[in-house]
Amino acid sequence: MLNRRALALLFVDLVALSLFAIIGRHTHHAAVGFEAAQTVTGTAVPFLIGWLIASLLLGTRWPLATTTVVQMVRAVLTTWIVAYSLAMLVRGIGFGRTSPLSFYIVAFVVPLLLLLAWRLSFAVIEAKRTVGNPGSS
Repeated sequence: MLNRRALALLFVDLVALSLFAIIGRHTHHAAVGFEAAQTVTGTAVPFLIGWLIASLLLGTRWPLATTTVVQMVRAVLTTWIVAYSLAMLVRGIGFGRTSPLSFYIVAFVVPLLLLLAWRLSFAVIEAKRTVGNPGSS
Protein backbone atom coordinates (compact mmCIF):
# COMPACT_ATOMS: atom_id res chain seq x y z
CA MET A 1 0.00 0.00 0.00
CA LEU A 2 1.20 3.52 -0.77
CA ASN A 3 1.83 5.89 2.11
CA ARG A 4 0.93 9.58 1.94
CA ARG A 5 4.41 10.59 0.83
CA ALA A 6 4.44 8.06 -2.02
CA LEU A 7 0.94 9.08 -3.08
CA ALA A 8 1.92 12.75 -3.07
CA LEU A 9 5.00 12.03 -5.19
CA LEU A 10 2.95 9.99 -7.66
CA PHE A 11 0.12 12.51 -7.84
CA VAL A 12 2.34 15.52 -8.50
CA ASP A 13 4.44 13.52 -10.98
CA LEU A 14 1.26 12.81 -12.95
CA VAL A 15 0.23 16.47 -12.70
CA ALA A 16 3.65 17.56 -14.02
CA LEU A 17 3.40 15.18 -16.98
CA SER A 18 -0.16 16.32 -17.67
CA LEU A 19 1.03 19.93 -17.52
CA PHE A 20 3.53 19.13 -20.26
CA ALA A 21 0.67 17.85 -22.46
CA ILE A 22 -1.49 20.90 -21.67
CA ILE A 23 1.32 23.33 -22.48
CA GLY A 24 2.18 21.46 -25.66
CA ARG A 25 -1.38 21.36 -26.93
CA HIS A 26 -1.87 25.04 -26.04
CA THR A 27 1.37 26.00 -27.79
CA HIS A 28 0.14 24.29 -30.94
CA HIS A 29 -3.28 25.94 -30.73
CA ALA A 30 -5.19 22.74 -30.11
CA ALA A 31 -8.96 22.73 -30.08
CA VAL A 32 -11.01 24.13 -27.22
CA GLY A 33 -13.63 22.57 -24.98
CA PHE A 34 -14.24 18.83 -24.98
CA GLU A 35 -12.05 18.32 -28.06
CA ALA A 36 -9.16 20.03 -26.25
CA ALA A 37 -9.57 17.66 -23.32
CA GLN A 38 -9.43 14.73 -25.73
CA THR A 39 -6.25 15.96 -27.43
CA VAL A 40 -4.53 16.69 -24.11
CA THR A 41 -5.52 13.26 -22.81
CA GLY A 42 -4.28 11.59 -25.99
CA THR A 43 -0.97 13.40 -25.66
CA ALA A 44 -0.58 12.73 -21.94
CA VAL A 45 -1.62 9.08 -21.74
CA PRO A 46 1.59 7.53 -23.18
CA PHE A 47 3.71 9.61 -20.80
CA LEU A 48 1.51 8.74 -17.82
CA ILE A 49 1.60 5.04 -18.67
CA GLY A 50 5.37 5.11 -19.13
CA TRP A 51 5.92 6.94 -15.84
CA LEU A 52 3.54 4.71 -13.88
CA ILE A 53 5.22 1.52 -15.11
CA ALA A 54 8.79 2.81 -14.78
CA SER A 55 8.27 4.34 -11.33
CA LEU A 56 6.64 1.14 -10.11
CA LEU A 57 9.48 -1.01 -11.45
CA LEU A 58 12.24 1.31 -10.21
CA GLY A 59 10.72 2.33 -6.85
CA THR A 60 10.83 6.04 -7.62
CA ARG A 61 8.19 6.85 -4.98
CA TRP A 62 9.84 5.17 -2.02
CA PRO A 63 11.98 6.95 0.61
CA LEU A 64 14.89 4.58 0.04
CA ALA A 65 15.30 5.99 -3.49
CA THR A 66 14.30 9.59 -2.79
CA THR A 67 15.47 10.66 0.66
CA THR A 68 18.33 12.95 -0.38
CA VAL A 69 18.57 15.45 -3.22
CA VAL A 70 21.17 13.28 -4.98
CA GLN A 71 18.97 10.19 -4.64
CA MET A 72 16.00 12.15 -5.96
CA VAL A 73 17.92 13.34 -9.03
CA ARG A 74 19.21 9.83 -9.70
CA ALA A 75 15.72 8.35 -9.29
CA VAL A 76 14.09 10.88 -11.60
CA LEU A 77 16.77 10.60 -14.30
CA THR A 78 16.77 6.81 -14.29
CA THR A 79 13.00 6.56 -14.19
CA TRP A 80 12.52 9.18 -16.89
CA ILE A 81 14.83 7.38 -19.32
CA VAL A 82 12.79 4.20 -18.90
CA ALA A 83 9.44 6.04 -18.80
CA TYR A 84 10.23 8.06 -21.93
CA SER A 85 11.20 4.91 -23.81
CA LEU A 86 7.97 3.20 -22.76
CA ALA A 87 5.95 6.31 -23.62
CA MET A 88 7.39 6.45 -27.12
CA LEU A 89 6.62 2.75 -27.57
CA VAL A 90 3.04 3.25 -26.38
CA ARG A 91 2.71 6.31 -28.57
CA GLY A 92 4.14 4.63 -31.65
CA ILE A 93 2.81 1.10 -31.36
CA GLY A 94 -0.32 1.64 -29.28
CA PHE A 95 -1.54 4.84 -30.90
CA GLY A 96 0.25 4.61 -34.24
CA ARG A 97 1.79 8.07 -33.87
CA THR A 98 5.09 9.28 -35.23
CA SER A 99 6.47 12.81 -35.01
CA PRO A 100 9.38 14.92 -36.20
CA LEU A 101 12.68 14.71 -34.32
CA SER A 102 11.97 18.06 -32.65
CA PHE A 103 8.98 16.52 -30.84
CA TYR A 104 11.08 13.68 -29.46
CA ILE A 105 13.71 16.09 -28.18
CA VAL A 106 11.16 18.42 -26.56
CA ALA A 107 9.19 15.45 -25.21
CA PHE A 108 12.32 14.17 -23.51
CA VAL A 109 13.65 17.45 -22.10
CA VAL A 110 10.56 19.41 -20.99
CA PRO A 111 8.85 16.71 -18.87
CA LEU A 112 12.23 15.82 -17.37
CA LEU A 113 12.75 19.45 -16.34
CA LEU A 114 9.23 19.65 -14.89
CA LEU A 115 9.75 16.45 -12.90
CA LEU A 116 13.19 17.52 -11.70
CA ALA A 117 12.00 21.01 -10.70
CA TRP A 118 9.18 19.77 -8.52
CA ARG A 119 11.02 16.70 -7.17
CA LEU A 120 14.11 18.74 -6.23
CA SER A 121 11.92 21.31 -4.50
CA PHE A 122 10.25 18.49 -2.59
CA ALA A 123 13.62 16.94 -1.62
CA VAL A 124 15.08 20.26 -0.45
CA ILE A 125 12.01 21.13 1.63
CA GLU A 126 11.91 17.63 3.09
CA ALA A 127 15.65 17.78 3.92
CA LYS A 128 15.23 21.15 5.66
CA ARG A 129 12.24 19.86 7.59
CA THR A 130 14.16 16.75 8.67
CA VAL A 131 17.19 18.81 9.77
CA GLY A 132 14.91 21.08 11.78
CA ASN A 133 13.16 18.07 13.33
CA PRO A 134 15.55 15.09 13.45
CA GLY A 135 12.95 12.69 14.84
CA SER A 136 10.57 13.18 11.90
CA SER A 137 11.92 10.47 9.60
